[in-house]
Amino acid sequence: MDFTGERFMPDVHGNIELEHLHRYLLASKVAARKIVLDIACGEGYGSAMLAKTALDVTGVDISQEAVAHAQAKYQRANLVYRQGSCAAIPLADASVDVVVSFETIEHHDEHDAMMREIKRVLRPVGCW
Repeated sequence: MDFTGERFMPDVHGNIELEHLHRYLLASKVAARKIVLDIACGEGYGSAMLAKTALDVTGVDISQEAVAHAQAKYQRANLVYRQGSCAAIPLADASVDVVVSFETIEHHDEHDAMMREIKRVLRPVGCW
């Protein structure tokens, strides 16, 4: 998968790498032993980081290319990747404990739909 400047790739080094890794490291603490959704997971590195502490992780991205890349590169028993939109998340109601989504909202105009979908998939005591 080629670096386009829009989607972070772990082999791009510098401050951007530290910013992205720091975010997911912090989220990993919240995700520990929980069922997690990573919306707009990109090439999958963050979902894989979350899967080190979470019970289960589903990474969702609108790009089938990104999903295929993630499935091939990051394989764990508690990690799956699915194609889907943040405005139509391909998960059941009240099915996740934690929703993670970094640098997503500025890339689309379906903000209300995204918030409704997050509310729908989160369990009543879920965290976003």
